[in-house]
Order: sequence, then structure tokens, then C-alpha cells
Amino acid sequence: MGPTAAGKTDFLFSIYKYLSIDVISVDSALIYKNMDIGTAKPTHHQLEIIPHKLINIKDPSENYSIFEFKKDVMIEINSIIKSGRIPFLVGGTMLYYHILIYGLHFLPSKSESFRKKIYNFIKKNNRSNIIHSFLKKVDPISADNIHVNDHIRLVRCLEIYFLTGNPASILKKKKCIFPYRIIQFGLVTMNRELSYRNITNRFEQMLKLGFEEEVFKLFQRKDLGIHLPSIRSVGYFQMWKYLNGEINYFEMKNQAIYATCHLFKKQMTWLRNWKNINFLSSENKNLSVKTILTILHKLNKNLN
Repeated sequence: MGPTAAGKTDFLFSIYKYLSIDVISVDSALIYKNMDIGTAKPTHHQLEIIPHKLINIKDPSENYSIFEFKKDVMIEINSIIKSGRIPFLVGGTMLYYHILIYGLHFLPSKSESFRKKIYNFIKKNNRSNIIHSFLKKVDPISADNIHVNDHIRLVRCLEIYFLTGNPASILKKKKCIFPYRIIQFGLVTMNRELSYRNITNRFEQMLKLGFEEEVFKLFQRKDLGIHLPSIRSVGYFQMWKYLNGEINYFEMKNQAIYATCHLFKKQMTWLRNWKNINFLSSENKNLSVKTILTILHKLNKNLN
């Protein structure tokens, strides 16, 4: 695990040669096809050397729920273990990790027909406050914790209510027993100012690599919009607003870098509160590799 711009991909190449691992991506943005530069997706060459599961599995027009992730990642984990190798999960979407280990709410699957009606209503009327007001009547607890413009969560809570007849806020958690031993590592940069510089430099590099052109191709598609999870990804959201004439180029850059720094802080908060995690320094790659190998060696010795 690790926050954005911590160097997870580079570190993976350092540890890969020592372990019999197959890699599973745990990243809510890398799932989308044709979104490579802005997600800092491993290059085609890198993916040829170290294939990643759960990358490029969805079109940007599609949603990908936490339920789908839970199902897909367990299929991949089971398959890798049956092959005699070790599943090695890499990414920064902390909610995915949490759901994998601790389970999901017992909630219904999504209804595309219902979602389409609600999204069309929001788009046609350019208002989500009516939806939020209705949710407040049927599920005030959820409504109080969801911003009026957070369409994804608003629609999901309404969907749960109409499909089950119960507010999402009162449905009980489904118990989860993860069937495998987990060893957890957090790759972090101890110097926050250095992290922010890395974030700024990385976004500048994305722009040089053609990030604007990448988003413009998506922008030209009539089936994509700013309400979709793919386009709301950090960087894409700000670039989309620029292409739509809502902000200028300078504002786009500043807002994208600021949003990435905010994401970094949220991810670090998750990691600081995470249980049973071994922290690794991204600034000392050799020591971090040694730390992983030492921990695995001790575990293997104890098991034998």
C-alpha cells in the first residue's frame, strides 16, 4: 500500500526479482482503458515484464463497484494461490483494501436502469438538490454525510432504498473472514514537502507526455461526462473542466496538483490508522526491499 506518487511501481520492480509473486492492482483509476498518463499507469513495456491483474478491465463509460472489486480480486487471489505463487497486491485505493480484509455492507447489486433514470434527471434539470432532499426524507443519516453534488453516493443510497425498502444507513455489515494470511506493507515518503514536490513534478511530466491530448480524446466521446467515476478521477476532473471552458490552464494545473496533494493526505491518514502494517521508506529502496525479505524469511521459518 502507499499514497500517490510514493513510487510503488518502481519499488515493485525492485522486489519482483526476489519473490514468486503475481501482481494484482488495487487502484480505482487503473481499471479504466485509455486512461494511462493521468493515472500514472505502468507502461506497456512494464506490464509485459510484470503483468498486473485488474488493470484495463473497464471502459471509462462503465462503473465499477466495490462489490465487483471484492468478487474480482478474490477470483484472482484464489487462482494465483492455486498456481503455487503469491498474490502481491499493489495500489493506493485504501477503501478497496479495507473491504477486502474487513468485508462489505450487505447491500444489493447496482441497477443500471434505475441509475440511468436518476442520472438523466440530474443532467436534464442540472440539479441534484432535489435528489438530496428526497434522500434526506428516507435516509437522513446518509444524507447528512453526503454532499449535495456527490452524485455517485446520492444515487447509490437511493438505489439501495428503492431496491430493499431500507435506508443504507441501517443495513448491518456482513461479517467477513478473509481466508488467507496477510502481510501488509506501507510504502511512504517520510518528508511531506518532498512528496508534494514529487506530486508537482509528476503532474508536469504528465502534461509533457500528452495528458491534455489523452483527456481530449475522452472529452470528444458523447457517452462520457463529468458525472462518471472515471472522469471524476484526480487530474481528469480538472482537465475536463479546462477543456469545457470552466477554468483556464493555470487554474487546471493548480487545482489538479492541489487535489492530488489532498488525496495524498487522505491516503496517509488511512495508513497511519491501519492495523498490523510494516512501514517502508520510499527514499531508501534497498533497505525497504531488505525489510520485506527479512519479514517473509522470519514468517516462513516460524511456519516450518
